[in-house]
Amino acid sequence: MSLRDNLRLITRRIAPAFLAGVVLLAAVSCGKNIDNSVRQLQIDQKKIAQFLDEHCLTPAGEIVPLSEVPATADETDEGDQGPTLPEGYVVLSDTAKAQGDIYLVSLKEGAGDTPTSTDKVLIRYRGYYLETMQEFDSTWDDPEPYPVWVSGVIEGLRTGLQAMKTGIVDPEQAGNYLSPGDAWMILPSPLAFGQEGKTSPVVPPNTCVVYRVNLYGVVPLDF
Repeated sequence: MSLRDNLRLITRRIAPAFLAGVVLLAAVSCGKNIDNSVRQLQIDQKKIAQFLDEHCLTPAGEIVPLSEVPATADETDEGDQGPTLPEGYVVLSDTAKAQGDIYLVSLKEGAGDTPTSTDKVLIRYRGYYLETMQEFDSTWDDPEPYPVWVSGVIEGLRTGLQAMKTGIVDPEQAGNYLSPGDAWMILPSPLAFGQEGKTSPVVPPNTCVVYRVNLYGVVPLDF
């Protein structure tokens, strides 16, 4: 038997074992990634629960720490004086609604329709780090709403957008939308920028984020 024939025989014997090893390593790696994601989600949910308990919504729709809101005295039925929030302030844990693994705080339901995963929508947004509420990204002051495919955004935003309603087209002013949806979205890191984070704008790995989103409308598709 020639050297070439020997090499072919060896290759035929080794190849199945080699491929099986590659598949096994890929499965182990995938399993570790899933386990890490589940563990991180559990950690983040605790952070988010604490955030919801320690922050409130102002009458203007902004999120602020409870520690920065001056409490007022409130007389109970028993006559005791107890601290309470000023009128119009609401603790986030009393108003936030779970949508899967994210939380949505609706400020205004849009007058239009709910977008689907295949739609392209017009939005304005502000993004914040959950732990500091420091803004890291914004299109809030842009002259025009930002067009984006629902399927093209991070998973948490995708879930949130499909739980909102759009505005309606202004019949008297082209390109203008009336009564857009307005909501806060609170996202755990696996549904935001994950273990890798984001470089521009900077979001560190495993960072929970908060978005305020105005949803104006669905972009008509021209065929």
